[in-house]
Amino acid sequence: MKKELFSLLGNVASVDFFSDGTDISLISDNNAFNMTELAKEALQLQVPNTLTIVNLNNFYVTIIPIDKIRQLLIIPHINTTNIPRDYREIAKFVDNLNSLSSLAYQLFTNKKKPNWKTCVKKYLLLKRK
Repeated sequence: MKKELFSLLGNVASVDFFSDGTDISLISDNNAFNMTELAKEALQLQVPNTLTIVNLNNFYVTIIPIDKIRQLLIIPHINTTNIPRDYREIAKFVDNLNSLSSLAYQLFTNKKKPNWKTCVKKYLLLKRK
């Protein structure tokens, strides 16, 4: 894996990249908001063999399937509470995440990305006491 490339891409795209196999780990160096717990929550909601985009309390996590046991996660450094909610803006946002996911997959595996189905989920998590 090319950690330097993911660090650079993370800084340019203003995202955190995480890798999940046996343990989740940050593979970019910006880690603006310590999103490890958010990444763990999102992994529980992944749809197998799909590019899964999960909105958890207005933070998006994109889960890229690498193989049967590994995933790559992208967490943009934005809270989407104030993103316009019309169809075109949401479709553009999802399309941009799909393009970034394709690039990240190619960097991670040195292979062309497969034709993923895309699943978008939205969850509001209640605070646990």
